[in-house]
Amino acid sequence: MAYTGDNTKAHDTCFKDFFGRREFALDFIKYYIPKEIKDHVDLSTIDVRIAGFVSEEHQDFYSDVIATLYLLNSV
Repeated sequence: MAYTGDNTKAHDTCFKDFFGRREFALDFIKYYIPKEIKDHVDLSTIDVRIAGFVSEEHQDFYSDVIATLYLLNSV
């Protein structure tokens, strides 16, 4: 019998758990973002947050992981 449950919330929770960790997000950027982009950002400034952008009742399910980095040589 095929699985018919909703695993969307489990996937969302797992994704936020991994990418919500500074070290994991930093490793992801180091290994998967092209050098041409990494050459322009200061990886030591990474700030990772989980932020909701919808109503309070849906925030747990509909939130984003946001990583902020400063550009090198920027004012």
